[in-house]
Amino acid sequence: MGNTTYSGPVRSEGGFEQITKTAATGAITTNFDIDASGNITGTGTSTITGATTFVVPTVTILTAYTSGTVLTAAQSGSIVTFPAMNGAATLSLPAAATCVGSTFHFVMLGTAGNDVDIITNGSEKIIGCVPKGDGDNVGIADANDSVGFDANAVVGSSFKVTCISSTAALAFLAHDIIDGLAANTGGINLK
Repeated sequence: MGNTTYSGPVRSEGGFEQITKTAATGAITTNFDIDASGNITGTGTSTITGATTFVVPTVTILTAYTSGTVLTAAQSGSIVTFPAMNGAATLSLPAAATCVGSTFHFVMLGTAGNDVDIITNGSEKIIGCVPKGDGDNVGIADANDSVGFDANAVVGSSFKVTCISSTAALAFLAHDIIDGLAANTGGINLK
């Protein structure tokens, strides 16, 4: 088929695909896809030129939240914000098998008032260490079921969790831990 040139926008309700066809077998391979929701996937190298704006999604937890929400791999890159909490709360990480490479950033926007824990499914573990301001860091913390804010965590306390493996014992890494308390002690926990 020859080239076609349009002077107006090309529109589709079902998405767009760039494909290659194997001459010998006729097998079709999709190299680039824009689905009906606007999600883009591709197998090649992407280059973006010109002004580009990327928006970091935010997940806002409400004061009365307690538990029941499971983050998804599609929310990777999100900043999850917590206000002062009315009660203890847990937020679940997705199953490691579904989210290797995903990172979530957790930020306290008030004094916590209650413990807020980011939990695994129980068999998958979080590794990491909590830095102390005096340089005497807590020993390497492995085999943890959660990382989170203690009740005394203050505005600006934050940490990230990245899924680094589908192996349960090493599934998640807690990192970039910033404890807003004096001497960097007491506001963030691994347990």
